[in-house]
Amino acid sequence: MSKSVGFTVPKRRLDKAKPSADHVRMVRYAEDGPRAEVFANSIKSHADLRNPEQYAEEIRRLWGEAARKFLAIGEYLLQAKENFSYGDKARELEKLLPFTYSTANRLMRIAEAVRLNRLPRERLPANYATAYVLTTMNDNDLDEAKRRNLVREDVTRKALEDFMAERRQPEEDAHHVLLRRERDRIAAQIERLIARMAEIDAHLLISGSPTLALTHAPSDERTGV
Repeated sequence: MSKSVGFTVPKRRLDKAKPSADHVRMVRYAEDGPRAEVFANSIKSHADLRNPEQYAEEIRRLWGEAARKFLAIGEYLLQAKENFSYGDKARELEKLLPFTYSTANRLMRIAEAVRLNRLPRERLPANYATAYVLTTMNDNDLDEAKRRNLVREDVTRKALEDFMAERRQPEEDAHHVLLRRERDRIAAQIERLIARMAEIDAHLLISGSPTLALTHAPSDERTGV
């Protein structure tokens, strides 16, 4: 009988990791300005979250906000691209961004897909790397992903990659079938040519004309195999 695994942490470790009141005040107010105020007010205490349902509700809210935030970043990037296009301002913005051009491009692809209604805003995965996988799908694959309920907030990147691997498999099999058919056609053409060459040799032999011994050699001798 398998032992169930719960979401547990040893109390000793929790007590050791629990910050002091002074440390909490230091973390919350180590910096001044709106950012510090937002951080101080964003984390609720255990007095406000007394049961797992309340914790889960708060975590789900933040999880949903993660998707909205990277979508907003993608929208800003698209807007900047539309207004700055290429030039000094575009290069200046790229230098100021806290991530690479590759990340910026992925965020723009996601925002564009939402603009075009290819991806529903309310079902966008909370992780931008996972959402980006959806943007790489063609319309047929994306429709099938939606039908299987793979376009949702909590979908994992691995689930989407497994789905795409499954979708590619029939295409690869079909490609192999086409290759085998083409090979069979070529083999049949070779057989017809060999038979025709034998007919020509026989006609030349009857007429007394010399023939090429090469045409009468077995296929393995001709190829040297």
